[in-house]
Amino acid sequence: MSVQQRHRDVAAYALGVLEPADAFRFEEHLSGCVACAVRLSDFTAVATSLAELAGPGRIDARPSQGLLERLTGEVDVMRRRSRRRRLQLVAAAAALIVALPAAAVALQDGRSAAGQPIVAKDATTGVTAAAAVED
Repeated sequence: MSVQQRHRDVAAYALGVLEPADAFRFEEHLSGCVACAVRLSDFTAVATSLAELAGPGRIDARPSQGLLERLTGEVDVMRRRSRRRRLQLVAAAAALIVALPAAAVALQDGRSAAGQPIVAKDATTGVTAAAAVED
């Protein structure tokens, strides 16, 4: 566990979801870090409130051991998908930037009669652009 990670583990420690080795390391860090001690007092109140909400007859609301790993894995997958979508949008914009001037040049060369649209389509992204000139 890195030093920066220890600062982020305050809430996990307050909820009691850290692995025993990580909890021990965090306690060592806590003895010398005033900021984490203050944050821990804030999170302890939240953890107590959550335990009260669970009530006496309810199932223990503690997460399973691999919950944090699964959640961070899901976040990584969502970020990768977001990056791919962004890349596809950039590719579509680049295709438009290339296709529209090409259509304009084709119109200037007289390859299209007035009123006849010129359509260009990028095979990779499926982006289509159309342009027409009128007298």
